[in-house]
Amino acid sequence: MSVFRIIRISAGLALLVGAGMWSGLFQSCNMPVVVANPLSSIMSSHGEAMHYAPAENLERVDLQQLAEAKGHLNIAMYAFTDKAIAQELVRLADLGIAIRLYRDGDQYQQEQARGGSTTDILRGHPNIQIRVKRESKQNLMHLKAFCDGTVLRDGSANWSISGLVRQDNSVTVTNNSSEVESFERLYDDMWQRSSNLVVQ
Repeated sequence: MSVFRIIRISAGLALLVGAGMWSGLFQSCNMPVVVANPLSSIMSSHGEAMHYAPAENLERVDLQQLAEAKGHLNIAMYAFTDKAIAQELVRLADLGIAIRLYRDGDQYQQEQARGGSTTDILRGHPNIQIRVKRESKQNLMHLKAFCDGTVLRDGSANWSISGLVRQDNSVTVTNNSSEVESFERLYDDMWQRSSNLVVQ
């Protein structure tokens, strides 16, 4: 994580703590509290927005960002059990968006063993390719990111209801061209690994 990214996250957390302190002060005086949400679109003037759960619903953030995808989507997702997002990927694929989904082997196998996985929703669609890093508890594919070549979504939130809604997690959305290009190169390298399991 870059120094600049750490500074941006620290600034966001400082705003969150400050909002909470002011809220407590006004409540102790029995005064109505109207606090602007400091968690949305922090640093947006620099082409980057930061979002934090559980104060925000990150599923909504991701669904909105996915709906704006153009041309293609490169997705690397450690855990993926959110069926609303899977259904949105199918909708985008139906519109002609070329989707590549890269998964961690251990998480993928666990989800398949439980049955009714998001992979079942995506299975067979000609515009959706899925590859999986070989199962390894020591060498995880731990990214939670997606990119359409113009905008990059990164962060700590997996595609699960708990990760997107209930847990303390973050999502950063940026159109910084150097970060976008760096992720696209990294993604191509991961996608081309000869050891990958090709699902479809």
